[in-house]
Amino acid sequence: LMIEPNFDLDVVEIIHQMKELASLSIIDIQKMIAACRWKLVPAANKVVESGSGSKDVLLLLKGQVRVLKFSDSGSPVSSIDIESGEIIGEFLNFDGEACSASVFALSLCWFAVLDAKYAKSLV
Repeated sequence: LMIEPNFDLDVVEIIHQMKELASLSIIDIQKMIAACRWKLVPAANKVVESGSGSKDVLLLLKGQVRVLKFSDSGSPVSSIDIESGEIIGEFLNFDGEACSASVFALSLCWFAVLDAKYAKSLV
């Protein structure tokens, strides 16, 4: 579900506090926000499918997700829970390979979505 940003949250401040983006100026963050798409994902829904060709980088502005990595046989082999203020897909999408993990919303999640090419230009 694509939505417009909810400016009740201080999006600039949330993004500025992300360690990978902390060196960006406020002006650069505002430009990045202008380039974002917005995605709202209800709890218990899949955000990213393992093996998908998604090239998006997701900035988790609000909510919590679980990242599951699966074995070749399809069994989950590792998981990590990620809270708001983190980036999802920043390493995966830079190498051009298919996603190697699935991401599930544990709560209602709001993402700023960046194209990988644009995200690469920031680092």
